[in-house]
Amino acid sequence: MPVPTDSAADDGAAAPPAHHVVDRRGRLRGFRNVHTPPQANERLEAPSGSFLLDLQRAQRTRLHAPRMAVDKDVLATPPDKLRLTWLGHTAVYAQFPGLNVLLDPMLGERASPFSFMGPKRLVPPAVAPVGFPGVDAVVFSHDHYDHLDAWTTRILAREYDPVFVVPLGVDAVVRRFGARRVVALDWGDYLRPGAALLRARRPQPQRHALGLVVVRER
Repeated sequence: MPVPTDSAADDGAAAPPAHHVVDRRGRLRGFRNVHTPPQANERLEAPSGSFLLDLQRAQRTRLHAPRMAVDKDVLATPPDKLRLTWLGHTAVYAQFPGLNVLLDPMLGERASPFSFMGPKRLVPPAVAPVGFPGVDAVVFSHDHYDHLDAWTTRILAREYDPVFVVPLGVDAVVRRFGARRVVALDWGDYLRPGAALLRARRPQPQRHALGLVVVRER
C-alpha cells in the first residue's frame, strides 16, 4: 500500500518501496526511476525547434476521415457484457454490467494550461461530459494535459460524483478540480469496483514523465 503522505511513519514501519522518495518523517515526497537508464544510443531525441510549427500546421489541416455518431440509446441500455465506446484520443467509455467507467476522459477544447493556445481539438468529443447515462468511476492513467483536463474533471465531479481512480500523487490534482471520492493506486495496488478489477500494473519498466508544467490548473 502507498506510504502515508500526511503522517509520519512509525519507527517499526517497513521500509518504503524502492521507487518512493520520502523525507525523514516517512512522508511521500516523490518518485524515482529504479531501473537502469537507457544507453546513449537508445535515448530519444529531444523535439526539434520545428515541433511547434509542425503542430500548428497539423492544427490547420482539414480532416476528411469518416466519423461515426454515438448512439445514445445504445449507451443508455445496460449491457450484459463489456461494451467499449471510443470518445477520441485516449478517452474510452467502458460499460460493464452494473458499472460505467470513463478512462482518461479528456473532453475539453485544448490539451493545454491555457484557453487561447496549445493543441486544440479538431473534432468535438463523441459524447459531451454531461451526456453519459451514468459514470460510476473515472480512471486517469497519468496527469498530462491530453489525458487529465480540469474542465472535464470538474463537470464529471459535479454531475456524477464518481470515484476517481488515479496514480499515487495525482490524487491531490483531481481533488483541486472538485473530486470528492478519490482512490490513489501505487504499483501493484488494486481496486475491485463492482464487476471490474482495476490494478496499477507494470508488466515492464516504463519511462513517461508526469506532472503538469507551466500552470497546474489544467
